[in-house]
Amino acid sequence: MKKLFYYVLGFGLLSSAFFSCKDDTEDPVKVVKQTYPFSVKLTSDVKNMEGFQVTISKDTSLSLSTDAEGKVSAMLYAGKYDVTATGKFSDNGKSYTLSGQLTDIEITENFDQTKVFEIALEKIQKNQIVIKELYNGGCKKDDGKTFQNDKYVILYNNSGEKADVKNFGLAIAAPANSYSTNKNLDGDKLVYADQGFIPAIYGIWYISEITFEPYEQKVIVINGAIDNTSTVPNSVNLANAAYYACYDQEDFKGIVAPSAEIPETQYFSAVKCGVLSMTAWPMSVSSPAFFCFTLSEDPETFGTNEANLYYESGVVERHASDECVKIPVESIIDGVEVFSADEKYAEKNHKRLTETVDKGYVLLTNYQGHTLYRKVDKEATEALKENAEKLVYPSDGVIDAEASIKNGAHIIFADTNDSSADFYERETSSLKN
Repeated sequence: MKKLFYYVLGFGLLSSAFFSCKDDTEDPVKVVKQTYPFSVKLTSDVKNMEGFQVTISKDTSLSLSTDAEGKVSAMLYAGKYDVTATGKFSDNGKSYTLSGQLTDIEITENFDQTKVFEIALEKIQKNQIVIKELYNGGCKKDDGKTFQNDKYVILYNNSGEKADVKNFGLAIAAPANSYSTNKNLDGDKLVYADQGFIPAIYGIWYISEITFEPYEQKVIVINGAIDNTSTVPNSVNLANAAYYACYDQEDFKGIVAPSAEIPETQYFSAVKCGVLSMTAWPMSVSSPAFFCFTLSEDPETFGTNEANLYYESGVVERHASDECVKIPVESIIDGVEVFSADEKYAEKNHKRLTETVDKGYVLLTNYQGHTLYRKVDKEATEALKENAEKLVYPSDGVIDAEASIKNGAHIIFADTNDSSADFYERETSSLKN
């Protein structure tokens, strides 16, 4: 009886194994499918590819995670397969998506079991740190006069990954106003368009290191890091211990000292160039071409190196008023091209940022307390599971970013590398909400 019991039990287990991998058209007792080792290696300039995803598909799909060298292995039945690979990583304020694929990989009895298939990954750069809001146009005093000493920018980590950014800087492209005579135009083309840099006029602001937690914003005050509302109610209170301030008395002595609430460790330093008599960094109140960047070396050293200086239009006879710092395009994290909305300048506005930095432009009406605010990527924001029940929708169905953030939501902002599509003119500063 014991022998019979063991025989029946063993047959039952063996049959189950056959049925789990059988072809429905074949006798289950005869179908024991042969499997073959299959290996993939991803190729990229990324040093550590651990955790990248490789998906092997046929009728169903199998997902595997790579090791640090980008390798995965699996045992597969004979047949044709498609293989896709994806990965993400961030570095110094920029985020990257990598992808690649192989199609119709055929595994047969004669398959070379020692072969390692390689997938070359294509890398697409996205801005991890983006310009969320730019306030530069000033406002009106109670007496109707204009006030413009309250400029700031809000930078935002547009991802769920922490960003440690080193040698981080701010700059404006030449000329300062979109409608000013542009010495760098040859017809309709920028003379530096194919030279891999943007000329930063009047110098740069920088900090050695700045850290953004996931979905965190940083307010950087360009000038007026005080409570401006005490004298100009329409302005903005920029005295906040969490804010950063552009303040360098050695180079720009005309800037008002920041509020005592802002620690000196949160001051941006300057490298001054161009018109040396300037006492303040003259960022346009109507139409700056503003951008932020990182450098591979100390910004002070970079900005004072003659090899990194450019003179507008590339003139041989160099004048201090034409001097700019050449910021490599590959170092630029984000930029926004601003045109004046004043109709009298409509035919005079010209691009200063190349298409690799910003394909379009956004209009600004100045002295009204307006800001340039980045649009929400509705689909990407709604796709975040943690945002369930936290997003706030006005009657028009558009996500209210500020109200949603206050409600605990994480916002993904639009980033198409085109200010015409990514920004709009907001009637009030988000800091006044």
